[in-house]
Amino acid sequence: MTTTAPTRSSAPRALPIEVAAAVYFALQAALGALLWIGVGTSDVVRSWLELVPERTQVTNAFLPADIVVIVASALAAWALWRGRSWAMVPVMFTVGGVVYPTVYLIGWVTTTEGTGEVALRIMLVTSAMSCGAALLVWRARRHP
Repeated sequence: MTTTAPTRSSAPRALPIEVAAAVYFALQAALGALLWIGVGTSDVVRSWLELVPERTQVTNAFLPADIVVIVASALAAWALWRGRSWAMVPVMFTVGGVVYPTVYLIGWVTTTEGTGEVALRIMLVTSAMSCGAALLVWRARRHP
């Protein structure tokens, strides 16, 4: 009589769209971290993103929230990659975390003398891609 090891066929498997979204959210987390490293170490990068050039604290105020969004994006990537049932929680947290400052920057850029245009462009792309990835994953999970 031989005994076979149990199989893990019941382990969750990520859908192909979840794998693609996981790659996107992992890249978003890495690029977000690199962006802030650039802001902290390069006067050129900082000058592109500075909202009030004479008051660096204004731009720096976004850092704590961005750290939370970077961590949420990395968690979303991991959860999607592993096919976790709760993956939409960090995905939607990430979406909210990028859409909110995008709306803020739209107001900022339209009511000031044009500072923050580069930051707004970055955030518009990030928001659109994050929303798109979230929507595709949500739809795929509703109709597997």
